[in-house]
Amino acid sequence: MLSKIEAHAKTIQVGHGSQDCVNVGPLSTPRGVEKAHRLVEDAVKRGAKVAHEGRSSDLENGYFFQPIVLRNMDSSMAITQEECFTQIAALYKFKTEDMRLLI
Repeated sequence: MLSKIEAHAKTIQVGHGSQDCVNVGPLSTPRGVEKAHRLVEDAVKRGAKVAHEGRSSDLENGYFFQPIVLRNMDSSMAITQEECFTQIAALYKFKTEDMRLLI
């Protein structure tokens, strides 16, 4: 499953929405970008691994955030408790469906 998510993340084109090749536009405020970075940094600090980090962006005008796939997530991480309105895929391991409720 991780490989399928990574493969899809690699196809995401971030940029100005008027361009045909773009399928994800900017966030609405710089605060959204800062929050996304904070959530990723917190997760990595607490043990998450970056499975895919989007290409760096040369786009200067706008609040762009490249797609990131995180694995080895757990409930101690801020992204588990806070809404994130950008392209961060946070992947959690569980042995049974009942364990999903513990996250």
